[in-house]
Amino acid sequence: MARFGKKNKADMSEGTPAASTAVNAAKANTPAAVSVTYLPDVYTLLLGLSAGAMLIAVVLLYLNIAGYGPDPLSGIPKAN
Repeated sequence: MARFGKKNKADMSEGTPAASTAVNAAKANTPAAVSVTYLPDVYTLLLGLSAGAMLIAVVLLYLNIAGYGPDPLSGIPKAN
């Protein structure tokens, strides 16, 4: 008998006929590439929202600074 977390090949392939049938059926139906569907959680949504907000903020900041002209610091007198 196999303990929790440890499985022997003898325990899986030999024994009751139902156990060997289940093992053979699992081997026959195993696809070459297993596709796993990933459902994003709320934190992934929040990460996307914050990245979008940062992108919008950068664009608006650029448009604000670009409104001052090609050299926004030209009107400030230099200190001696």
